[in-house]
Amino acid sequence: MTRRRWSVANCIVLAAGVLLAALVAGLGVIDVATGVPQPAVQVAVTAEATDNIFVGVHPLRFRVQVKNPSDGPLEGTVQAVLKSSHSLAVTSSLAMTVAAHSTGLRILVLGPVSKYGLYSLEYRWVAAGNPNVPTASRTQRTTVAVVPVPKPDGGKRFGLNANLTPVAADPADLQSSLTTMRTEGIGWYRLEFDAAMIATLNSGSHWGPTDAVLQQARKAHLHILGLLTAWPAGANPFGPSPGLTFAQGLEAYSRFVRATVARYMPDGSLARSQGWKHYGITAWELWNEPTTAAYWPGTAAQYAELAQVAAAAIHALEPKATVLAYADAPKTLLTTDSPPAFNALSWHYYPGPSSPDDPVTSVYAAMTPVSTAKQMASSVKAQTLPLWLTEMGWSTDWVSSQEQAAYWVRGAIDALAEGNRKVFFFTESYPGSGYGEVKGDGQPTLTVPAVAALTYVLHGYQPAGKVELGSGIQAWLWQRDGKGLATLWGSGAASGTLAITARDGAIHAVDWLDNPIVEGESNLVRIPIGPTPVYLTGRDLSAQMLAQILRQGVLSGIPAVSLQVSSSLAVETGRVEPFTVTITNQKNTPVSGRLLVTLPVGWKPVTFASHFGSVRPGANSEIVVPVTRVRTDAKNAYTTILSAFTGTGPPLIEQVGVSLLAGPPTTDASLAQRFAVRLNRRSQVTGIPGWSAAVAQATLYPTWTNLSFDLVATVHTQAFTEPYSDANIWQGSSLQLYFQPRTAHKGGHFSNPMPSGIGLALTPVGPEVYEWNGPSPGLLTRAELQVSAIGPHAWRYAAQIPWSAIGIDPNPGTAFGFDVLLNVVRHGQRDGWLALAPGVGNTNLPSEYPTFTLLSAGEADRLG
Repeated sequence: MTRRRWSVANCIVLAAGVLLAALVAGLGVIDVATGVPQPAVQVAVTAEATDNIFVGVHPLRFRVQVKNPSDGPLEGTVQAVLKSSHSLAVTSSLAMTVAAHSTGLRILVLGPVSKYGLYSLEYRWVAAGNPNVPTASRTQRTTVAVVPVPKPDGGKRFGLNANLTPVAADPADLQSSLTTMRTEGIGWYRLEFDAAMIATLNSGSHWGPTDAVLQQARKAHLHILGLLTAWPAGANPFGPSPGLTFAQGLEAYSRFVRATVARYMPDGSLARSQGWKHYGITAWELWNEPTTAAYWPGTAAQYAELAQVAAAAIHALEPKATVLAYADAPKTLLTTDSPPAFNALSWHYYPGPSSPDDPVTSVYAAMTPVSTAKQMASSVKAQTLPLWLTEMGWSTDWVSSQEQAAYWVRGAIDALAEGNRKVFFFTESYPGSGYGEVKGDGQPTLTVPAVAALTYVLHGYQPAGKVELGSGIQAWLWQRDGKGLATLWGSGAASGTLAITARDGAIHAVDWLDNPIVEGESNLVRIPIGPTPVYLTGRDLSAQMLAQILRQGVLSGIPAVSLQVSSSLAVETGRVEPFTVTITNQKNTPVSGRLLVTLPVGWKPVTFASHFGSVRPGANSEIVVPVTRVRTDAKNAYTTILSAFTGTGPPLIEQVGVSLLAGPPTTDASLAQRFAVRLNRRSQVTGIPGWSAAVAQATLYPTWTNLSFDLVATVHTQAFTEPYSDANIWQGSSLQLYFQPRTAHKGGHFSNPMPSGIGLALTPVGPEVYEWNGPSPGLLTRAELQVSAIGPHAWRYAAQIPWSAIGIDPNPGTAFGFDVLLNVVRHGQRDGWLALAPGVGNTNLPSEYPTFTLLSAGEADRLG
């Protein structure tokens, strides 16, 4: 059976309505010479399991088909080997004789595997009895997943984005897709109801595809989140229809909402026609990402009005319905004079290449604006609205397949632990995008067994808080009927072992795919701490008892502390500001020690040492490093070495790069004589699989006059692609500059006004300078930009940006935050970027920008 995969295009970087027509998972063609000029033999091996997903650790069955188009019988053997990431699992073979011009069909059974997970099936045809036929042919491969038996109602908190309406004409395909969700333990899927696709509300014919989805979903015991998006045909107030007001468009949308809800709610017209009791759509989401101009060109206030009107219309029909309004514009949404008519909030989470635990782009950080707006809302109802995370995903264009699967699980755990009611993964399949748990050939990815294990292990458990084991470990507690569960993994790049001992109960630990770390139960367990989660329970142990055991564990392999320069050097006329080193405890016990700082050659002091006191697990200690003199050089690249000695292992040594910005030279200078800012280190890379300096790098030479910030940059990149213009130039080959005015106060601290984000690109309509925020949002026609090729893989950017567009008053001694990002495009899409410092890319945290200071030419010479 040919499977066809469709997905809802509800992510800010993807377009809607992509069709995937994929062959049966596992189909392979092997050519075997049977004598010239006889035709080739064809062999196909197909898993006898829906979507190649086997439930339970039992023998695996595959259907083997050998086509023999020759004029004589063919004898041979199909050899199969099932491999996993841990070991060579099982082998099997099947001998057969295939008559001339016929098809042989047999069943191949491989013995039971020992672990849940993703397996690679390799098979080949070995001919026999004919000296003219080679003894073997090339190997073909497919993948299969082996997962735990799902809990009957284990998926109430988990959902999947999958637009199944277009395949509703094939009930077998539709049922197969829904069955896969239930096999993973997923209980919800998000289905788009696009008003623009519905031709007439007076005719019943247009309901056929979505009727079929409801019918099959009920058989699979699945719930549906209905996404009510897009304007009815001819009713878009932001479209080409002349004279159409927003009020008229809103009324047309409300009619569509009422008609859709009346049909699909419990006891709706479809339920009555089918004789259903207590089944229908009970949750509705109002629009998709109305904070994205591609989906909602209107204002936040207009969306808030739509949410109020549509939610009231739904509750007039079904008072118990859950109605979600999109929460990424919460200030407008929640501060209306009257209480909200909707009763839940939805939001989306796409942190790009970053993990869900990255402090800058974590689930907690992404939720903070919504949580803050709820707390400040005037309505008590608004303050208590539950959150649904209705899209969350990572693309394998930016992360590996294992990272994608691990981030799905870690992100879901973080979101539920932080209070979200439900989590919907993005997506079932999205061919060519890197998203999705099923690839374009219909084969499962590692996300399938990972999600199946998550729903199985977490079944029935409720969040019970966090246990602080240091910044190197993310650990959450869960409780069910008085019994505890802990989920833990290494955050960031942390990797080690936590040895724990249970005094009052035996420990049971499984890995992220629900495979035992130790067989049975034990009083002593060594838990691997790494990027994939571990699930930990104990006989007769509560969540708090587990927390105490974890705190008393012995952690090895993870450095005791991490080091970061939290505020960069600031050079003012006549003096140099100190900088601060932040020391973070990564262990589960208090840490103390000594910090040694080695400054660049020619700077003073040469070295600086300081003790830091007892730092609690996960806590920080800040040490101010005095700097009394700096010495500049032509390269403008300096390295500061930070060393932490804690007495519990080898010292942690970090190298921190620092740059200074000098004023215009007194005479014309070549690029090599100017101060340089370089993007050429692996630590500056986000995404870009297989990056090296040959793939992409840049060198920037900034100077200034009293009128403008001047920049010359050389960019070396394997591909130069910029199909976008205006606000979207960040998606192509471009530079992004970030400026933040800073006013120095006593003690060296700075105030932080709104930064400016400025893009430089050679677009299809010519060079463009675009400002996303700051004093002059939009195209900066006052700025000058030239972009020219200077080699096979090299380009030169030359820009003059008025200080008035940046919001900085230029004078010697003026300090400001400055960061720069180089967008790298390969294979027609953005792979990632290089950034001078953190705080840009996935987020905008000006506190992370390096501090630059404008120097006069004379001052630059004196310091140098």
